[in-house]
Amino acid sequence: MKPIQLAALATALTLGTALTSFGAALAEVSQETVDSLSAPNKIDTSRGTLEFEDGAPTVDTAKKVYDTLDFTRALNVYNNSFRGASALALVKGFETIGASPATSPFSPS
Repeated sequence: MKPIQLAALATALTLGTALTSFGAALAEVSQETVDSLSAPNKIDTSRGTLEFEDGAPTVDTAKKVYDTLDFTRALNVYNNSFRGASALALVKGFETIGASPATSPFSPS
């Protein structure tokens, strides 16, 4: 065994022995604190009531959340693409009256 590996093994054994000799640490937390940190069984939202069992969402709640995420993402895509569609409509409108991006007074020569 190489000296570095032997030193690492000795350090690990010493550390492991030291940790087990202290025993388990017990936290003193009041029941009020534990209750304040726990998840509620029901939450009323604008998308309906979300229900949880032991802190985990029910199948119906998970579907509602995923539907809300899908709607939010679709709305984001629509809002982000609307400006591009409007700009394209402006260009096409100017082309119908004879203007083109190449003949624009603002385009570089």
